[in-house]
Amino acid sequence: MRTKINIIVLLLLMAISFTFCEKPKELYYQPMPEEGFYLVGEAIGIDSVNLESLLKSTSVLNADSLQVPREGFYSMFIFISSSNQGFSVKQQSGDQLFNWGGSLALVEGETNVWKASLIKEGANLTVDADGLYYLAIDMNLSELFLFKIDSWILDGSSVVNSGTNLPQTSTTPDSTVWFNDEVSLQTGYLKLKFHQFDLYSISGDSVNIMTYIGKNLSVPVYGGDSVKLMFDEISNYQIKIKYDKVAGYSGKNNLPPYDPRIHTYSLIGSAFYQDNDPNNPPTAWNVDFWLDFDTNSDTLNGIYNFKYNAMNFISGGEFKIRLDGIWNNGEFGYKQVNYITGDVENITDAGGNYGNFKVVNDAVYDVTFTFDAVTFETTVDFSPLKK
Repeated sequence: MRTKINIIVLLLLMAISFTFCEKPKELYYQPMPEEGFYLVGEAIGIDSVNLESLLKSTSVLNADSLQVPREGFYSMFIFISSSNQGFSVKQQSGDQLFNWGGSLALVEGETNVWKASLIKEGANLTVDADGLYYLAIDMNLSELFLFKIDSWILDGSSVVNSGTNLPQTSTTPDSTVWFNDEVSLQTGYLKLKFHQFDLYSISGDSVNIMTYIGKNLSVPVYGGDSVKLMFDEISNYQIKIKYDKVAGYSGKNNLPPYDPRIHTYSLIGSAFYQDNDPNNPPTAWNVDFWLDFDTNSDTLNGIYNFKYNAMNFISGGEFKIRLDGIWNNGEFGYKQVNYITGDVENITDAGGNYGNFKVVNDAVYDVTFTFDAVTFETTVDFSPLKK
């Protein structure tokens, strides 16, 4: 009997020992969400406040200072379903989480634009039809705007038949496609709009939402410049635009590839000598020095180089790269070029309203202007010969 009691006592002691030796449970710290505004709801497929749902501040087109950041303004392209659970704007402020909601109503005179006045702790917002929308929120005005993108309006001098559009052919939460295989085009400019106007006013005439894509029909850019098209004659073409939830915009078409050689390019400014001869007086924005096309350019991959060799640059002078020998045709200044290479310390931004290049010290350069017809990016290289 005593033996049994001893065994029981031993087992109890072992149990107590294991209890005291057990590794304490780790405590996981759940960080508080970043302060800001979040889009959450069944209708957009996001069920919680997290980085995926955090709204990023974006820019609007301001009538006074062109495209500038606007605090409290957020926008995005987003698929919204007609779920009656809707969606709302959540605001994380310190350790407090607020809900902003309201009721969407069709804007008078519009067919695809809705507006809601946001109310703290208001009801979730709902839409009547599934689809891709452009959503814009101005928390300074406590207003939310929705544009439903059922089609894109083709606009510009390149469009032969006004009113031509790209109708939507499919839409899912992950991607939306618009397609038209009979777009009649001619030489000119083209962009695509999800509203009849390029700019939609949200606060009188002071702040406007851009409503178009452009720059390149293969990789369209929201708010991008009009696409320049060149054709021998009027013809019909196919244009397909796709919006992907992750990758953004892409496009396919059977348009002939863009060839930058349709333009001429020149150096012009006060940074050079007449006839490029240092024995002559400086130019005064009245002489074009034409860049020659480099026949060794990798045109198969869309790379076009234009060169001017042994150009004498004058310290303190300013200049630009000009298209076709005329102004207001898309000339390239310091800020209009994507990349500047070579002797970059000697070629600076002149600042001011004109966006010129400025020369720090006298120099002689081989100048190469490169146009990438695939990405539509430009590079200017200043290769020094001597200083």
